[in-house]
Amino acid sequence: MGYLEPLDFVVIGTYAIFTILVGLWCGRKQKSTEEYFVASRDVGFFVVGMSMVATLLSTISYLVIPGEMVKNGPGLMWMLGGPPLAFLVVGFFVIPRIMQYKVTSDTSCSKIGLVWV
Repeated sequence: MGYLEPLDFVVIGTYAIFTILVGLWCGRKQKSTEEYFVASRDVGFFVVGMSMVATLLSTISYLVIPGEMVKNGPGLMWMLGGPPLAFLVVGFFVIPRIMQYKVTSDTSCSKIGLVWV
């Protein structure tokens, strides 16, 4: 118990190969890094919002929070009020400011004087 069996390695390898193939197939028509990073700036607000939620509330959140609740008690629930506030601040203030400059990376932001401390 606690060790990976050969079947586990087969499943992990199959998943990795499948993920690489999906990435190659989906990226075959992309011509620039702007298409890759920001979808040519042609994505609706709902899709962007859902992407933010999926990124910030990843699988690790669903694995860690119940364990922390068991370990530290229900006081952890006070921490769960932060992400909705962060979504609002980032969605209404940070992202619109960055989008004004048509940048695709943090390096580009620092070159034009946008520094988020």
